[in-house]
Amino acid sequence: MNKKSLENLQKDETLRKRLAKFMTKFCFRNSKLENFHDRISQDEMKEIMISMSNNSLLFLSTLFTTEKSNGFGVNGFGVSHHLWFMQKNGG
Repeated sequence: MNKKSLENLQKDETLRKRLAKFMTKFCFRNSKLENFHDRISQDEMKEIMISMSNNSLLFLSTLFTTEKSNGFGVNGFGVSHHLWFMQKNGG
């Protein structure tokens, strides 16, 4: 990733949403999760995919838009805090 790509991710929510959907498809949809599709309804699968996309977007937004973020969310209120918060709250 170059500096321009990082700046685009920091500024462009639409780009982050598209990347989150791509991550969901690449990381989850085309995985062993498909084996469970026989046991859950299409509506349930859709709900899972939406939840995964939303969580991916939260992760990307935290990573790239956190105050003082250097692209890795390690400064200030970064990724580690949000992961702790999600874990603490069952998310």
